[in-house]
Amino acid sequence: MADDRPSTPTLIGDALRQATGLVSAELQLARLEATEKLTLVVVSLVSLIVAAIFIIVALVFLLTGLVGLLAHLLKWADWQASLLVGGVVAVIALIAVVLAALNLSAARLKPKRTIKQVQKAGEIVRSGR
Repeated sequence: MADDRPSTPTLIGDALRQATGLVSAELQLARLEATEKLTLVVVSLVSLIVAAIFIIVALVFLLTGLVGLLAHLLKWADWQASLLVGGVVAVIALIAVVLAALNLSAARLKPKRTIKQVQKAGEIVRSGR
């Protein structure tokens, strides 16, 4: 009676082919998903840039109106009201720049959880568990 079961080398070869196919399919899926996400990011960034341009134009008109209002209410010259409004806007901008710089520091951007997880995985592989 002949044994119809595949040999061990055949089973190992099949398993390796299936694993390779699975990894290949996963990489292809990841590539496709990354492309979709990148497209979404680009479209969103373009929208944000357009919105930022309109916000800047609106702020110019609003601040010009504020200068005129202050000059009228306080009986100041336009240049005095412009200095006051410009100074306040400059302080607000400086605060925003400092906060952004603090948030973009290398320590804050370091992927701590990912590094920890990779280190754990490395320890597991090294220990043979």
